[in-house]
Amino acid sequence: MSRKFRDLILSATLICTTFQFSALAQGNKPPDKPGGPPDHVPGPPSNPPQGPPTTPPQGPPSTPPNTPPSQGPNNGQPAAPKPHARISWNVDAALVEKELFENGTAAVEFISSAEVENVAVWLTPSLARLKADPILFEKIEKETPYTITLSLEEKPTRTLGGTLHLRDAGATNRNYANPLPVVVKVQNSETGGSTTSVVSGAAASTNYRAGRISPGETISVFGQGIGPDTPAGPVLDPRGRVSSILEGVQVLLNGLPAPILMASLNQVNFVAPQGLSGETEASLVLVNGSRVSQPLRVNVEERSPAFFSLDGTGRGPAAAINQDGRVNSPSSPARPGAVVTLFGSGFGAWRGNLPDGAVPGSALSALGANVEVKIGGVPATVLYAGAAPGTVLGVVQVNVLLPSNTPAGDKVSVEVKAGPAWSEGLVSISVQ
Repeated sequence: MSRKFRDLILSATLICTTFQFSALAQGNKPPDKPGGPPDHVPGPPSNPPQGPPTTPPQGPPSTPPNTPPSQGPNNGQPAAPKPHARISWNVDAALVEKELFENGTAAVEFISSAEVENVAVWLTPSLARLKADPILFEKIEKETPYTITLSLEEKPTRTLGGTLHLRDAGATNRNYANPLPVVVKVQNSETGGSTTSVVSGAAASTNYRAGRISPGETISVFGQGIGPDTPAGPVLDPRGRVSSILEGVQVLLNGLPAPILMASLNQVNFVAPQGLSGETEASLVLVNGSRVSQPLRVNVEERSPAFFSLDGTGRGPAAAINQDGRVNSPSSPARPGAVVTLFGSGFGAWRGNLPDGAVPGSALSALGANVEVKIGGVPATVLYAGAAPGTVLGVVQVNVLLPSNTPAGDKVSVEVKAGPAWSEGLVSISVQ
């Protein structure tokens, strides 16, 4: 994939996923693409995308086999109980903030609606100076109050913000309670101002469908004071993965950190953690330095596939590449019998335990679900459906062979199915 094409997809999708990571070391930043007002789903972008690249990208893989359907994370067994159905906090976050400010210590009480074993107490890294006691409950009885004591090991020089979690100490790391926002204020803090980030909503980065997310999907969250004044693009951690902390911004879903693709004052883009697989809902908490949002409840679907469009709205001409390397358009239509490459997200978790934030190279990464595509209502042959090399895990590349009877036109509909879920067919390609 050429650098110019990656820049094109960056402009078209309103996310930083296809930003050329080799350019990060040179200090290149993706453009800010703010959404609409916080109380509604944003409309089309005000800045149109750049024109097609003049240098064709490297040819995508043409023959990898499609992957078989996945049985899901539970191998056909019933889904585990929802993560927030057991433990509730018996304390107000504002009271915890007040006690920490005045006394340097605070008591946090909770109660469980069921017996639970091996519950770990966990604080986000932004609260490293705060100590929790105990850090593990070997057994919690039903309807019995328990207390966690928070104390400052060292007085911070600035206001801190983060969240407190109660989660399974075993392999699942599932949260048993909604994350509790925790703010540690200090006198003469260098940050000043409000200690609250206001999250107003979350939507898929492909088509701005609101209120539902899927594991591994690229998501945009909107609000006030949720990121830095100057937009920041993705950075890689020492493992070569997209970091879950960007300019002090973190997004936690059921306590799981999300790789951050872009952060700005009123919009943050991220990839939903694959650990949400099997859940039906999630609690989203955003941390911006010392500012902590109230939890936002979002529904979780295993898959909600959609393709990116050229203008970033998820509607109209798709972000698609013809077999000759040119961007698909009315002046450059695809031919029946040729291969077209499309890009999307929301196809569900990946096969093979691939880590969140990974940036696959030339190795092909398969999805956990079978993928089908229709062009103009006619089934097309899917040659490859998996990771787009050089982009963050979350962007899906789909190579399809157009059937000989594909309808001609400038607005031929494109639909995609991953598992049982079909897209709405909001994007189109040009076919001669």
